[in-house]
Amino acid sequence: MSLIILMSLPSQVQGSNQVQRAPRALYCLKLNNPIRRAALSIVEWKPFDIFILLAIFANCVALGVSKPFPEDDSNSTNHDLEQVEYVFLIIFTVETFLKILAYGLVMHPSSYIRNGWNLLDFVIVIVGPDSHKRPKPVKPTENERKHHFY
Repeated sequence: MSLIILMSLPSQVQGSNQVQRAPRALYCLKLNNPIRRAALSIVEWKPFDIFILLAIFANCVALGVSKPFPEDDSNSTNHDLEQVEYVFLIIFTVETFLKILAYGLVMHPSSYIRNGWNLLDFVIVIVGPDSHKRPKPVKPTENERKHHFY
């Protein structure tokens, strides 16, 4: 009976700051699993949260500093910023992975995807690597330029 009551409670216990955690994350990691405990301690550690917020801010600055050029031209600053973008992608992917290990993916009310901001992060992390695979534009040949086939 206590299990039924526990499962029907909201994700946060009323009158306290204690959050109700899913009994299992990803169907296999119980609350006492050392991997899950480590992930929980990292993602709920205040310096980790500050680090992620600073990374988001730095990523916004990097995006604001880059200057797009026509026809895939670039400069050294943009090239360096593209390399830094990979670092941000790794940071945010690790954050997503740790939070999924800690909270579970979707089944529990306090799971990772059930939070709107985490859902946005998840979509960005999934789409991010694909944005680096875009093909380079093909320049028209001399014959195409003469006859305007492009």
